[in-house]
Amino acid sequence: MPEQPTPTPLPEIIDAIRADPAPRVWAELLGVRLDAMRLETEGEIDLAGLLGLRDGVRPGLGAVRHRVVPAGPEPEERYREPAEAVDRHRPVLDIVANPVPVEHVVEVRAASSPGAPR
Repeated sequence: MPEQPTPTPLPEIIDAIRADPAPRVWAELLGVRLDAMRLETEGEIDLAGLLGLRDGVRPGLGAVRHRVVPAGPEPEERYREPAEAVDRHRPVLDIVANPVPVEHVVEVRAASSPGAPR
């Protein structure tokens, strides 16, 4: 059975943060041995903002919590080193954590014009 679409892409954003391969890649680049790694990510949203029920309430994520839980034979500090490098180089985390200019254009075309949506 196909999955039902969500009313917002916010779950996909949380999944994109969690699915990012950067923690494993950076651990390998830095020579940190991993036996396993668990990534946990969750976000908070106030539905009053999403649904436009209350002014001043953000319509998107109000907070994101991301936890990386590595396991392996290295001392604890060796696992912190890649985490700091990863946080500086993760594109999805950067988009969520920092303002990104967005250009929004509405282009209206007559229904009979070429290229008009059907």
